[in-house]
Amino acid sequence: MLEAQGLVKRFGSIVAVDGVSFKAKSGQVFGIAGPNGAGKSTIVRMLATILSPTEGTAIVDGLDIRENAESVRKLLGYLPEEPRVYDYMTGESFLEFFSDLYRVPRAERRVRSLLEFVGLEEHAHRKIGDYSKGMKQRISIARALVHDPQVLFLDEPTMGLDPASARELREKILSMGREGKTILVCTHYMDEADFLCDQLAILHKGKIAAIGRPEELKAKIAKKRILAVVLKEESKPEEKRFASLLSGRVSGRSVLVPYHDSSTLSSVHRAARKTGASIVSVHHVDPSLDDVFISVTRKRR
Repeated sequence: MLEAQGLVKRFGSIVAVDGVSFKAKSGQVFGIAGPNGAGKSTIVRMLATILSPTEGTAIVDGLDIRENAESVRKLLGYLPEEPRVYDYMTGESFLEFFSDLYRVPRAERRVRSLLEFVGLEEHAHRKIGDYSKGMKQRISIARALVHDPQVLFLDEPTMGLDPASARELREKILSMGREGKTILVCTHYMDEADFLCDQLAILHKGKIAAIGRPEELKAKIAKKRILAVVLKEESKPEEKRFASLLSGRVSGRSVLVPYHDSSTLSSVHRAARKTGASIVSVHHVDPSLDDVFISVTRKRR
């Protein structure tokens, strides 16, 4: 349904996307994760035919984005990183307007069902200017679906939403995947990628640093076991130096330390003595996608 083939995008001397290739199947939520500036939005804009690739191409439902740009646009729904809405319109009139733009026949329009799907049926006649940010994000999702596209691009769909709104939107994305839509999600939230994605590409400086199912990616570094060392509150000033001595990193209230063998525990206690830090507890933790990201990007620095 969706295949990127060696996508490259240069802006002058800057290479924003550098040889990106991947495939996403029908009914699959495919994720591109990485920090801001990694090239995620540039990839989506090329796939959506907003930007032309410098090199490479992509195939959307059998159509080449270079040769059939207009036809590709009709196939897909697109939620940009900063979706634009018309505050003077009501939710219902907004969706009717875009149904007209996509030339959806009156008999086939799904405005009411889309409002119900995104939980805005009770707000159909309110002006969008009176909507909360979460509601505006949901009406933007409905707008991307007015022509019932089989391919959907969502660029940072939950950015800026409160936890409840973000979770609700993630559930909607999963339900659309179960309906058979091919969904590409860009996010810099690794927990979101873990929750949503059937397949995930981790992007670093415009290149794919790792790709696979989230559980596969975590399994690859599971051999590199991790110790979580919790220090007493009064040891906070020594925390960073303590982590540095052990090639670890601070995460919340813990210092995460690579575990090699039983001698690692001795190293932890030596570091505590050297820095004057007081240890509350030490325990093993399972790797997360954050750990995967840190592991694969460190190798490419």
